[in-house]
Formats: sequence, C-alpha cells, structure tokens
Amino acid sequence: MLQPDDEDRWPMWDDKKLDPSESRPQEERSSQQTSITGEKRHNDASRESLAGSMRYMSLGTELFGAVVVGTLLGWAVSWLVSLITGHEPIWIIAIGVILGAVAGFFNMYHFVVEEEQREEQKRRGSSR
Repeated sequence: MLQPDDEDRWPMWDDKKLDPSESRPQEERSSQQTSITGEKRHNDASRESLAGSMRYMSLGTELFGAVVVGTLLGWAVSWLVSLITGHEPIWIIAIGVILGAVAGFFNMYHFVVEEEQREEQKRRGSSR
C-alpha cells in the first residue's frame, strides 16, 4: 500500500523517486508515457481528419447525384410530354437540372448546419 512521505506527496507522483521495478527515475517514465499519449492523440486526430474528409467527399457525391437525378427526371418528363404533345420541350430538362442542383445545395446547407451544431456542442462539452 502506498504511504504519503514527509512532504505529504505520494511516491508515484514524486519526480525524484525511483521505481522499484525499474532502474530509471519516474521522470523518464513520465516523458515516455507522454510521448505514447501524444502519439495516441496524433492518431486520433488523423482518424478524425480522415472521417471529416470522408464526410465532405460524400457530400460532394450527394450534390453530383442530386444534379444527375434532377437531369434524368427532367429528361423523363420531357420524353413523356413529347409522347403526348408530339414536340420535345427541352426546357423541361433544364428545369430538372436546376431543381437537382437546388436539392443538392439544400442537402449541403443542411450538412453544414449540422456540422456547426456538432462543433458548438463539442466546444461546450455537451454529449447530446
């Protein structure tokens, strides 16, 4: 069992005490532990960075997909109108492209707002 020494400090926290199982001072051990902890923080930060970049890449893919889907829907509606009326209204395809782009940008805006809320919660220390 650990006993406090004369200065009312625990031996394991005293930088000048020697560890009985090792021949080096605790000061050296703590620097080694700090470097291991620093490596762990670096690995965690790189994982967070990779996860963040993956989220942004998926966001770009969603934007592209929304424009493609809007274009295809505009083309399908244009094709149906051409079957019914006999002439092909190209402007419906343009409307589909515009609506797809608007939907993609709306998704992007929603994503950015959620990210800002996560950052704010992280700053405040909330786990919500």
